[in-house]
Amino acid sequence: NDTIKLSTTGRTITIYNRPKVDFTLIKLDKIDNSAIKNILFNIKIQNAKSGPTNIIADDLSDFDIYTDTNGKILLENLEFTLLDDVYKPIIITLKEKESPTDSLGLPKYMLLNGEIIVTINYTVENGKAKITTELSYNEEDDVSIIEGTNVKVTAKDTPMIHLGGKVWLDVPQGLKPTYAPDGVIQPTEEGIAGMPVYLFKTEDGKTFTKVEQNIFGTALMTETAEGEVNIGGKIAQQVITYIDETGNSNTRPIQKGEYFFPNLPKLGVNGYYVIYYSYDGINYISTRIG
Repeated sequence: NDTIKLSTTGRTITIYNRPKVDFTLIKLDKIDNSAIKNILFNIKIQNAKSGPTNIIADDLSDFDIYTDTNGKILLENLEFTLLDDVYKPIIITLKEKESPTDSLGLPKYMLLNGEIIVTINYTVENGKAKITTELSYNEEDDVSIIEGTNVKVTAKDTPMIHLGGKVWLDVPQGLKPTYAPDGVIQPTEEGIAGMPVYLFKTEDGKTFTKVEQNIFGTALMTETAEGEVNIGGKIAQQVITYIDETGNSNTRPIQKGEYFFPNLPKLGVNGYYVIYYSYDGINYISTRIG
């Protein structure tokens, strides 16, 4: 993969074998270090021929790709470009575009705060090849690199959960006989709006702290929804804002008596959240736990 010079009959013939490098991106869960599949990335490769896209050197390769079942994206046989006897650095720019979602279409992970830029340099000193790298990323992100002929970048995402539910008046059913409250919302049972609802968390199962903001610093709701709101004299469906799988602001409708705490950081193995309800100083019996 190095430059070879042959001298014959007073003439020098220079043969250049273009060196290659492999690049691997590894996506891990920040809490348990498990692999994250189906994270969508946009990747730009400069100054190299890329296996997946077959773009010739000096062009800019630009494509979207998902992490595989092992949480990896592999770019093989990236060829360095030679210009005036100097190998141009390969520049790889990675931008996280979309998180996988749960069964309700809500994002499982918080996207990285910025781009990852990897510069791979190839030099030959005293007849020995050397590969070095430079790494640029947002300091709030968890990113690391391993150098070599297979450059490996590991980036960790913060997992998120979303909590919600409904407070309603669970009344006895029927006349004779009368059935006790059953913990199931019946069509005739209405949600209770305006009930104070608060979120607490514990990291160790012993000390609890009140949670007032989600992972993006947005204030959480403190009482159950009205369901409908008056906007400019017109009645409209109440909605709540959250950050979706693309990292953009989005809204979801919320009905009377419902509460929704979106975009919460997932807690460690000993941590959990607790939802606390209070209404007019009256104690209500819980008809369902879970």
